Amino acid sequence: MKAIFKKSIFVSSLAALFLSVGCTESSEGFLDSKADTVVDRLWVFSDSTRTEQYLANVYSKLIKPYFAEQGGTGYYADWDGATDNTCLLWTGATRLSNTLAFNDYSSYLSPASCSEFLTKWSETYIAINTATTFLLNVDQSPLSASRKERMKSEARFLRSYYYYYLLTYWGGVPLLKDNVYGDSDIPKETRATYAEMVDYIVSEMDAIIPNLPTSYEATDYGRIERGAALALKAKVLWLAASPLSNGGNVGTDDTKAFLGYDSYDVNRWQKAKTAIEAVLNAGYSLVEDNATRPGYGFYLVTTTRKNTECIFKLLLQATGFTSSYLLPASRGGQHYQYPYQELVDAFPMKTGESIKASGTTYNPAKPYENRDPRFYNTIIYDGAKWITSYSSQTPGRVNLYYKATTDGMGYDSYSTYTGYILRKFVKESSYGSSGANDSGFPIFRLADFMLMYAEALTELDVDANRSTIESQLFAIRKRAGIVAGANQRYGVPTNMTKDEMISFIINERRIEFVSEGGIRFVDLLRRKLKENLNDYNPTGIKWTGYDSKTQTCSNFEIITVRKPFKFESPRDYHFAIPLSEFNRAKGTLIQNPGWK
Repeated sequence: MKAIFKKSIFVSSLAALFLSVGCTESSEGFLDSKADTVVDRLWVFSDSTRTEQYLANVYSKLIKPYFAEQGGTGYYADWDGATDNTCLLWTGATRLSNTLAFNDYSSYLSPASCSEFLTKWSETYIAINTATTFLLNVDQSPLSASRKERMKSEARFLRSYYYYYLLTYWGGVPLLKDNVYGDSDIPKETRATYAEMVDYIVSEMDAIIPNLPTSYEATDYGRIERGAALALKAKVLWLAASPLSNGGNVGTDDTKAFLGYDSYDVNRWQKAKTAIEAVLNAGYSLVEDNATRPGYGFYLVTTTRKNTECIFKLLLQATGFTSSYLLPASRGGQHYQYPYQELVDAFPMKTGESIKASGTTYNPAKPYENRDPRFYNTIIYDGAKWITSYSSQTPGRVNLYYKATTDGMGYDSYSTYTGYILRKFVKESSYGSSGANDSGFPIFRLADFMLMYAEALTELDVDANRSTIESQLFAIRKRAGIVAGANQRYGVPTNMTKDEMISFIINERRIEFVSEGGIRFVDLLRRKLKENLNDYNPTGIKWTGYDSKTQTCSNFEIITVRKPFKFESPRDYHFAIPLSEFNRAKGTLIQNPGWK
């Protein structure tokens, strides 16, 4: 297990693009002048500034869990590329998102030797050991006692968050507690059970919640606040209550304890509900602005740095990161991520009705008219407008039709694969690398917990809780800019059964959280829905017959754009313990089922 030496601290510089979450807005990356050097811990913790910066280094490692593979350090690679939401520019099997989508391990000696599993595993344990090193040494620093206690709580949160990440994808893993191992050490810990992992994270959050402030001044914005600890506790309990772990255990006899609980227990949903309520009552509120334009609040929540909805986020420096990677080439971007037609079809109409509903107002000949405002704030489609230069700020048509110069499907190998381009997170005043996209990426935001709450209440008793469930859905859709309608239901169907309500909520999560830290990917896993995509060919749209006078296309067809999704159940519901780590453990680790 790659780690940090006991007697020394490996200090890495932060990625130049990212500002460490949790340090002041004006601080630099952790000890940039001593990047990639071994620094004696006594030197680090004898100084207040260096101690603060060491904790910033623990924060900086959040970027790795947020993105698939190495996204954010050279290219944009979101977890949605492993789902039916989007595909990535890089189509090679060695990209983790593509490997997971198409079950293609042909580039490796064996599936469990997939290098990205090792990267994610080792980077997460490095982050855990970095947090532990801080906790073991911070008392040596000259910081005040109160500040040290608060910073310890931050480090305990971050360590627990990294364990939550491992739990989500691997199940129970070795819990190192306060042990720190070097590169050549073989950890003595075996895999903790799923229940032990859940209990550990929950107990850590219960311990630190009283020590964390409810908010910070501007100079400390981005540090862990009380709401983040409440949110992590709720997330873990909600994950534990979900079908994959709560009675739907896919483990074999020797792995069941690591992957969930043997039998279903409704009380797990009750615990999740109670924990989520604490988040909902913590003082956060949806960002809502339908006066500027319908759904403008939804746009603002992922393009403003600080707002009332974000509970915990990965901060960005004021650079053109998202715009340079996501915008069309004609707008100075590299358009790394392309939405599938399946995602487009998941968005309802502006009245909230599904495009497949009986009597729908959806016009198949004009598929982008009168749609949910979130659609326009998430996806660039053929004919959508974006500024033609940074200096003029004049909107112009984006041409994604077949063979359209620069961006159109089939124009060259770097043009849109699907007929769409992702635009979420990008400020509308941005052009390529010009423009400050400094908002960062939400890790926890209120809308997520509102829909988690609706799901928990549905699982407990959809009929008894119907009014409260629907109030969450109404609020989300109202903020989205969807028309309330005469019945004030925002297109939410009446009297849905439990299964119908769960499907509705999962679809609402799908369109609300596109490309937000793997939410769609995790939903497909935890609800045991990923296997339903097996052998399904994802599609896109091919527009033809462009008329330059009217600037419209006369025809389109839905086409298959990728090979079929592949999913091997039960193996693919969890990642493999990296083969090199499994072998090095000399029998102390048990592999997840199906991996070799």
